[in-house]
This record gives sequence, structure tokens and C-alpha cells, in this order.
Amino acid sequence: MHRRSLALIAILVVALLAGAGGVYAYDQGKEGQIAEGIKVNGVDVGGMSESAAREKLRAALLDPLNRPVTARFEGKRYRLTPAQAQIGVDIDGSVQRALARSRDGDIVSRTWRELRGEPILTDLDAKVTYSKPAVRRLVARVQRDLKVEPVNASVDLEHGSVAPKASKDGREVRAARLRRDLERELLDSGSRRVVKVRTTVVEPDVSTDELAKKYPAVVIVNRGAFKLTLYKNLKLAKTYPIAVGQ
Repeated sequence: MHRRSLALIAILVVALLAGAGGVYAYDQGKEGQIAEGIKVNGVDVGGMSESAAREKLRAALLDPLNRPVTARFEGKRYRLTPAQAQIGVDIDGSVQRALARSRDGDIVSRTWRELRGEPILTDLDAKVTYSKPAVRRLVARVQRDLKVEPVNASVDLEHGSVAPKASKDGREVRAARLRRDLERELLDSGSRRVVKVRTTVVEPDVSTDELAKKYPAVVIVNRGAFKLTLYKNLKLAKTYPIAVGQ
């Protein structure tokens, strides 16, 4: 009886060791594989090896961003090339985090999860980088090219000219808005990748109407033509014939 018990215990120990060995071997076989259900920036990499996941993420996340972004204003185009933008996606780090997440828990819980086919429902963020100085340089270039200084209204009464030089509005690029739009488009994998340049009107310090109000009445005497001309708000009001004395 004692020998039989020892035999049973030995068999049980062997079975346990074999089971533990099987669990260990199964778990080690899954070490380089990403668990089902894991995504990176919305891209499903579950069940993939490290190299396959890296290749898929590069095609899905990096390649679509590796294209120029264009800022457009009327007939003008300003391009930010991939070389200038220096777009980068942390592919390797994302794959390593996915593998680490797949190894959560102990060997028993991992094996039990795998045997039941239970996915790890998680979406990891892949860090995307770009050159902020390149964006600022493009914005500065657009600003310089599109900026229009306002023109104040003026009149040259000293030389007898009452016709005012009309004021003109200026133009200024909304730089902060353009920078935000470019950065947003850099991270967008869509096919368009075009940004519309927004501008604002810069009013002159002295408008034509304000100048006219400054001169409610102006009299011009032309002695050679024996004529006096009255202007009201820089507009012709009336002409009078005059006699010129010595």
C-alpha cells in the first residue's frame, strides 16, 4: 500500500512538472508575439510578430504622413516638404510597448488568457514628432510674402491739389492660426493635406472719409484764371469768377 501511494505521488509530481513545463514552453513561445486585441493609434497589431507589427505600423502611420503639406492663398502655394518637416513616428517604441503589454500578468494568467482566446483590448499611442522650427519658418515666409502695409489718405493742399490720395486697407496673415493648421495637417494622414491661409484686414490710421472731415471747407484761388473754387469735404462745391487787384 505504501509503495502504491509513493507511486501515485511520483506520477502526480511528474504530471505537475510536465504540466508546468508545458505551460512554460507555451508562454515562452508567445514571448515575441503581440497579444490579440492590441492596437497602436487605431492600427490592429494583435497576433503579430515584432517585425510584422513594425512593418504594418510603418505603412499605416508613417508613410501617409511622409508627403508635403501645402499652404494656399488665392493663386499662391507654399510647400512644406517631408525633408523639411522631418516627420517621425515612434514605431520601434510602440512595438516594444505592445509586446510589454502582452506580457502583463504572471505566467499562469497569461497562459489561461491565451488558451481562452481572451483579447487585451487596448489602443496604445505612438508618439509623432515633427520640426516646429520648419513650421515657424514657413509661417514667417508666408507672412513676409502676403503682408500689405495700409496706406493713409492724404492731400497736397500746399501745391493747390484738393484731390485726396485715397486710403488703402492693408493685409496681415493670421500667423497663429496658420501655424496651428499646418501642425494639424502634418499629423493628418488624409489625402488632401492643404491648408488655407487666413488673413485679416489692417485699417489705415487715416481713412479717406476721416481726411475729408478734417477739411470741411477749402478755398482755392486761381489768379491767372480769375477763379475762386470752394471745396466742401474735399469735394467741389462751387466756382466763382473773381477780379484780381494789383
